[in-house]
Amino acid sequence: ITSFVMSLFIVLWTLLLIVPGIIKAFSYSLTPYILRDQPELSALESITESRRLMDGHKMEAFMLVLSFFGWFLVGILTLGIGFFFIGPYFSTTYATFYDSIRDKQVDSNEPVHGTEQGF
Repeated sequence: ITSFVMSLFIVLWTLLLIVPGIIKAFSYSLTPYILRDQPELSALESITESRRLMDGHKMEAFMLVLSFFGWFLVGILTLGIGFFFIGPYFSTTYATFYDSIRDKQVDSNEPVHGTEQGF
């Protein structure tokens, strides 16, 4: 359900313009990791938590994805075979990115923002 709701929100934001859709995709990108850590959260709560964690970190996430551009080209040049190695590497790197953001947030005890909905 969460993947559907997250995809729906991204599509709706993309209908406005491409750039807001990309920004929201980065805002919602930590949702699966949050659900892994806190399975009791609902779809909207996990999306809201992802948005809260990504406040101020969207450019870092963009730069992380951009740093894999060369690897993605290698995956395409090998007709998709390279993605068997690149996919787990990227997933592990992004999970580590999530862990670092979560640890920073827990250490600094940042206040929770007042937004409650995931859109």
